[in-house]
Amino acid sequence: MFVTRRRYREELAAANAEANRQRERAEKAIADQATAAFNREQVVRQFAEADKQLTAARKQIADPDVHRKALAIALGAGPDRTWEQLLDDTARLTKTAAQRAAEIAGLNTHLARARADVVALSGELADGREARRPIDGGSSKPRTESDELRQAKAHASALAAQLATITTANLACTCGGGKK
Repeated sequence: MFVTRRRYREELAAANAEANRQRERAEKAIADQATAAFNREQVVRQFAEADKQLTAARKQIADPDVHRKALAIALGAGPDRTWEQLLDDTARLTKTAAQRAAEIAGLNTHLARARADVVALSGELADGREARRPIDGGSSKPRTESDELRQAKAHASALAAQLATITTANLACTCGGGKK
């Protein structure tokens, strides 16, 4: 069969156009396939992360006593304590902390009064006057300055010991009142 040059060129141009169209279509399909693979990998990663979160949530749901155990550990009790026992412990510790705070406030007041007494007494002794008011537990008879000074020092030492005891108790208190 005989084909003219013009027809040959037309068929060749049509065949080249079809080949180019098929090549573009194949390249687009390859790009779409790469995009789909990337999207699949991203979805798989997201599902894996969601599965991890779901597993963690299921573990928390499976162990409903997480908060009870945490409270027991915070109170220094065993993890096998019941809610009622833990609430009783908490109420007892709160009451004890309030009592200790009241005791400390009372002792601080007493300490402030005693310090004021020591300052007043030392001022009277420095002026050379006799103390007119007896120190706690002392007699109402006037004493010599050395007796007064000895008694004031003993009283101050006793108060310092009480302050040390109070400070130790305050720091050992489980309510956290002594720790800032």
